This record gives sequence, structure tokens and C-alpha cells, in this order.
Amino acid sequence: MNRTQAQRFKLHGTHRGIIRGPSRDAVLGLLETLPRGDGVLILQNLDHPGRYVQVLLQGDGLLRLEVRDDDPPRHLMTRTLSRDRVADAFEGWASEIHDPDHDRWRDVFHWEDISAELLDPPAGG
Repeated sequence: MNRTQAQRFKLHGTHRGIIRGPSRDAVLGLLETLPRGDGVLILQNLDHPGRYVQVLLQGDGLLRLEVRDDDPPRHLMTRTLSRDRVADAFEGWASEIHDPDHDRWRDVFHWEDISAELLDPPAGG
């Protein structure tokens, strides 16, 4: 991905400002300082607002990694202890936006589809 493409991404999260075009090292550095229980980082592409990758540092130390796709709409979740794998996932996700053949980063995780919980409209409304 070139520098212009990278600038189309923004990283933000718990007690953080917005970083445009974050590097893998920037993501890794922020992962190291996330507060347990409510620490969140979100990477979004400005050209695809319905898509993002995010991570939550849970109270037990597990990193809950989630990916929201928009075509088709789905929301996937996995857990890991590895900050390196999460940084790789953020980098891979950003590359995949510009080249769908760069989706091998997904293969290192066991994904759970949680779309029904998050994407379906509430009953009766």
C-alpha cells in the first residue's frame, strides 16, 4: 500500500487521538498501552465507512479482535493473546481493502461469526 492509500485510514481508540495512516509499529505501541477491560483500538477506512477492524483488551488479558465487513454485511470475532498477531491483522486488513487477494492474514485465526448479534434489527422494531 502506498502512502496516499495509507492516509485513507484512521486509527482511534480509548483515550487516544486520531492517527492517520498508522504503521504496524504504531498499532503495536498503542496495543502495549491499552487499559485492561475497556481498552479499544479501531482502524477504519475513510472510503469504506461500513468496514473496520477493532480490538478490545478484555479484563482477563485476552485481545478480542473483530472485523466488520460490508459486502456482504458480516461481523467476525476471534480472541488471541498475541499483540503481534493483532498488529499483523490490522496491517493485513488495511492491505486487503486495496487488494482483496491479501486476505491470508485471516487464516491464522479461528473466526466466530457474530453478525446475528450485532447486525440484525431488534425484534419488534
